[in-house]
Amino acid sequence: MLELIQQIFYDMRAHKLRSFLALFGVVWGTVAVVVLLALGQGFYVMGKESMAKLSSGVIFAVPRSTTFAYAGLPQGQALHVKARDIVELGEALDIEKLSPKLRATAPLVYQAQSQSAQVSGVAAQFAEINTLSTEQSGGRFLSEKDELLARRVVVLGSDLAENLFKQKDPLNQTLSIKGLPFLVVGVLDKNNSGFNFGDGHNPGSAFIPYTTFNVMWGDVDISYFTIVPDHVDESTTLKKSITRYFAVKFHFDPNDDDAIYMPNVAQFAEFFSAFFKGVQLFLGFCGAMTLGVGGVGVANIMFLIVSERTREIGLRMALGAKSFHILSQILLEAFVIVMLGATVGFGLSWFIVKALSLLTLPDWLGVPVISMTVVYMTILVLSMVALLSGFFPAKRASKLDPVVALAS
Repeated sequence: MLELIQQIFYDMRAHKLRSFLALFGVVWGTVAVVVLLALGQGFYVMGKESMAKLSSGVIFAVPRSTTFAYAGLPQGQALHVKARDIVELGEALDIEKLSPKLRATAPLVYQAQSQSAQVSGVAAQFAEINTLSTEQSGGRFLSEKDELLARRVVVLGSDLAENLFKQKDPLNQTLSIKGLPFLVVGVLDKNNSGFNFGDGHNPGSAFIPYTTFNVMWGDVDISYFTIVPDHVDESTTLKKSITRYFAVKFHFDPNDDDAIYMPNVAQFAEFFSAFFKGVQLFLGFCGAMTLGVGGVGVANIMFLIVSERTREIGLRMALGAKSFHILSQILLEAFVIVMLGATVGFGLSWFIVKALSLLTLPDWLGVPVISMTVVYMTILVLSMVALLSGFFPAKRASKLDPVVALAS
């Protein structure tokens, strides 16, 4: 075995260009497989974390219009749900975690910087429901006392804070919204993950207490509201209770489920989880195809090697070498070439993935990572490439007639 491996390296040194081309194809293919699988793994992990909230029973509800005629009222009656209605809903159904969402567009001004942005009026629990966190040390989200006193405090999205304050720390600075002063109490972490209902984590938006929003814009309709039930299995029952509550309050049919639109987010979770896994498999397949092209190059090199060694193979078989010995020798050479290229490819892939993880990639892409799953899948693909690229040339060599081979 050792002599065979030594001869393989001797032949590779003797035919440098040919060996380089074979190795290059494997190296390039390995890099493609590992990097694409690493990107897919990061995307899948990000998606899995995002979908965890959908599986937690969170209820996302949008007031719409009635779809049935009821008690003399025609269908199509719009539901004008206010923030106070959501507060009363929580008290009536004993719900601990809920938040309305009101939206408006307004200019935010800090010194010479000005930017038009979406201003959202929310409850203090909005951050917990949407798993949002602030980035600066000492920063916070809105509090219940902010709601109660209708304070003029604001939490900025990461992009909005950067555009307005540049390199300056936004915390405890004062900016104006619609000409009124607001104290910046927090900035959302740009790395916030999780599926944020509606536009829960919008890096270009600002969040103020819904009570302050009502003071500035009046008692406007909410855009939507979110609720976290005490237990996941209570989600379906709670949805029915919410519909009945609003049916009594706004006089519509209690069976009109579309009046308050509450999608089955658990089904969305299953769909998106399958989607993220499919994307990961697709990226791996693309990388495997690239590596397959490198395998074709190795196979061509092995066919060329067999042609060059026809007389040598014939001589060995005439001296008693079995077909198995010839087959194993050619296969071993193919495996050595592929594994050598794979080693270099893994090294390059590690540097590329490390560099990508240090770059500012889009939040939806996640952080690429070379997990053990990626390693195992790559080794499996490499083994198949090595086997297929060496098998057919080896099979051809093992079937040579010694007399014909010696005469060639």
